[in-house]
Amino acid sequence: MDTESENPEKQNDNRGIVFFIAEETMDLTNLPEYISAIVAIIALLISCYQARLSNKQSLLNRRLNIWITVDKLMSVYAKNAKNLEYDDEPQMAIDLLFFWLTNTTYLQSISASINKVLDADLQLKLHLKLDEMRSLAMEAKFCFKGKSGDAIAEFIEAYQSLLFSMYQYQILFNKMLQNAKEYQWTLEQASEKLCEPDQRRDLFEKENALAASYKTLCQQNKRGAIQRQIKLAGPIWR
Repeated sequence: MDTESENPEKQNDNRGIVFFIAEETMDLTNLPEYISAIVAIIALLISCYQARLSNKQSLLNRRLNIWITVDKLMSVYAKNAKNLEYDDEPQMAIDLLFFWLTNTTYLQSISASINKVLDADLQLKLHLKLDEMRSLAMEAKFCFKGKSGDAIAEFIEAYQSLLFSMYQYQILFNKMLQNAKEYQWTLEQASEKLCEPDQRRDLFEKENALAASYKTLCQQNKRGAIQRQIKLAGPIWR
């Protein structure tokens, strides 16, 4: 009788050993692929982490740059706030106030524009800087979270609005002086005929808006919230 037919159990054991050896051989054969896949996943995670860290660092740098600019403007305003206390009459020293509010490295390029309001080159510099300030205010809303971004943006917008209102007022005031000389008017007559009180009210409204926005930024909790956002500390995936 055939030996294989006499020992079926032994035959099954032999087949099991062969299958086990074949499976182990297949696992060893695929091992480099498994290792490559694991290495690729780790590299992807590291790359994502580095990209996230770089983005957070860029955001930190942008927040810091915005706040440095705003802090300088706040310092300039604080030094000259008392000089902006107005009286309800033609503002004959508006050019001096404009010069004081632009007496910082960020705004020094437009200081001279108030003395030559009809100079095309100086007008261009002024409008470019004011546009830059409006863009900076919009950027602050996106870079800083919540009410902090709104408070910073409101201060920047109020600052540039006041500067432009001062510039407009100086143009009107120059025209008042010119017409008073030409037509032998008094300053009060020139003011009335050229609707100077309306421009003056707009100027005062802009000054009040800047004062209010400055007061908001000076609040301890507001400054603290802003400064806490200018940090890289904390979970990188947050």
